[in-house]
Amino acid sequence: MNQSSGKATAALVLGIISLIGICIPIAGIICGIVAIVLAMMAKKEGTTGGKQTAGLVLGIIGIVVGIIMWIVNAIILAGSGFMDIIQSNM
Repeated sequence: MNQSSGKATAALVLGIISLIGICIPIAGIICGIVAIVLAMMAKKEGTTGGKQTAGLVLGIIGIVVGIIMWIVNAIILAGSGFMDIIQSNM
């Protein structure tokens, strides 16, 4: 029997939203963590189906993408001399 759960649907939606980590890394990481938590809660309630699994996978991908983009942004800022400009103005 395939049950539908609001938590599984929320996990899927937040997993999809977590993929915006390409543009906004912190939002991707936060949404990814919440998606994973909701997917685990849905699994404990006995929800079966693709929504829960997809939410879990997309949440993990969102966290990884968010972390990678955070590192890339830090490297770009460090290499551009932007941090030197900020420190010289202080």
